Amino acid sequence: MLNLENKISIVRQTLLDLGPTCTLLSGGVDSSLMAYLAHEIHPKSTAAIAVSESLYGDSLDVTRLVAGYIGISLFEVSTTETQDPKYILNTSRRCAVCREVTVDQITQKLPPGFVLLSGVNASDVGELPGIEAMNNSGVRHLLKESGVTKTEVIQVAKSYGLPNWNRPPMACLSSNIPRGIMISTEQLTRLGKGLKIIHTRVPHSKNFITRVREPKPGVALVVSEQKMLDIFTTQQREDVRNQLLETGDYEVVEFGLYVHGQMN
Repeated sequence: MLNLENKISIVRQTLLDLGPTCTLLSGGVDSSLMAYLAHEIHPKSTAAIAVSESLYGDSLDVTRLVAGYIGISLFEVSTTETQDPKYILNTSRRCAVCREVTVDQITQKLPPGFVLLSGVNASDVGELPGIEAMNNSGVRHLLKESGVTKTEVIQVAKSYGLPNWNRPPMACLSSNIPRGIMISTEQLTRLGKGLKIIHTRVPHSKNFITRVREPKPGVALVVSEQKMLDIFTTQQREDVRNQLLETGDYEVVEFGLYVHGQMN
């Protein structure tokens, strides 16, 4: 079994063989580490982020911060996946449609010959629709190919001083809408506004996985990790509830435990 040092060495060697690349950034630690390593090996390597209505509010700011820390050129590409009828239908293929559209539109902005890289790692088990779509588009997942796990990603990112090494995973806003319910720009705006309210009223919620979901019309379901719920005071809950109700977007606000994949 390879140790972590050997795994990272394999990533670096593969990068040497590939030449300049472009890493698909999202604000998360996985893709940030990939961009760091790519730029370390080839300073001409770039990074790109897909910017659309489904991107969570501070993800772009975090991505800019990380790109500045690394010193890598960042392409901010306005993408149109949320306007695609197949995406709007919100079926199990939504993530695949997203990747097909965004990868294609980002590729059009790049110099010829640049290989696209993702932050997919060895802890991302199975060929999920989004990963499968990236595979079909020629995107490489060097962390996964080299056996680097999520825990190891965080360990290495911390050692390199990446500013988002401990940032919790932030899924796209569309992932908070149950499958089968059609996605609209209005919904995405509500969800983004709701999450911003929580992060503003309860700043430490940014340290945990926290989501605003719409299980049915007029209902906001605020979910978070158990560690967050344990320190989420009654007063803070009422404050968040009142703020969400005052937007006029919701008639009911509920709280619950975050369960990965629950909306799928």
